[in-house]
Amino acid sequence: IALLVLMMGVNFDAEAQLGGLINAAKNKAKANKEQKEAAAREAKAIETNKLTIPQPDASAQMTTFTLKIDGKQVGVCTWWPAENELNVSGPNIATVVCKIDPATGKVTSSTGEAKGSMSADGTIVSPNFGTLTLKPRDNANSGKAGYIVERNGERIGVLYPDRDVAIDVYDNTADEGIQKTVGSSDNKTVNFLVEAYAYFGLVFTEKSLTVFRLGYDPDKKYTTEELEDMVEWNDTESINTIIKYESSLPCAGFKETHPEFKNCKIGGVGLLRNRWKEFSDGYGMKYWVVYELTDGRNIVTFNRAFKKWTYGEITLRNNVELDKVVYFPQEFHEVTDWQRK
Repeated sequence: IALLVLMMGVNFDAEAQLGGLINAAKNKAKANKEQKEAAAREAKAIETNKLTIPQPDASAQMTTFTLKIDGKQVGVCTWWPAENELNVSGPNIATVVCKIDPATGKVTSSTGEAKGSMSADGTIVSPNFGTLTLKPRDNANSGKAGYIVERNGERIGVLYPDRDVAIDVYDNTADEGIQKTVGSSDNKTVNFLVEAYAYFGLVFTEKSLTVFRLGYDPDKKYTTEELEDMVEWNDTESINTIIKYESSLPCAGFKETHPEFKNCKIGGVGLLRNRWKEFSDGYGMKYWVVYELTDGRNIVTFNRAFKKWTYGEITLRNNVELDKVVYFPQEFHEVTDWQRK
């Protein structure tokens, strides 16, 4: 019996050791497979994201480039790889059809007009922005992390590996700056040169890029009637509280950035809500305020005031884009027919 137990024990140990070796081999094989798959994915990403002059491909599907307009992604350009052709059309966007020469990278419109060019070194000559340069974000010349779009050494946008398109809002000297994602492609492997040319060569203009960057049209002007139509509440106490706070700020709080506001007067305030909205740390009210500048201009901004208590004093002001709070930039608009009292 003792011998039998001993023999069984030895057998159990041998089987355990054999099972351990088998599991170790399986784990090693699995790890090797995962490494190979990861290497293959990286190689494919590098190949997919490499800058090349597009070649006609009859088997490839059409690609749609979209732009965020009024909160929705709207199609503004289609890429037809079989024809090496871009078709641009959208709200407030000039309609144009462009074909790319697969040998030279030169771009020509359907009417024979020269529309710039693109090169595998990342240089794009565009109709709307002149010469642009694509530089890899990963600094490894592979482009697997996407590309930075530069003009005259200044970064104006970024193309991401998933083919999202972002523009720099400000502080583009930082590693990533502050950005807004404004466009996207429904093809995550589309040629980066084609995407960059489509957005920064044809879709965007200097004006539209500025509007997207700021979040508003700096040339927009308001009438007194337009401002009055926005008013939701004529609460004298709230208006007086806001005027008191606004009047306490030297240069209306823009001393460093807009010295022309020095000695300005508060011309009027309009409440954009019918009550103070309650938050976990206090109460907020959106409003417009017209500043009467000493140079004769009447300027409106849109803000939100905060106070700690229901009947307390205002302690903080944020700028808003009418329907949401933002922290950059403050927008200024002239009121064309404002009558000073």
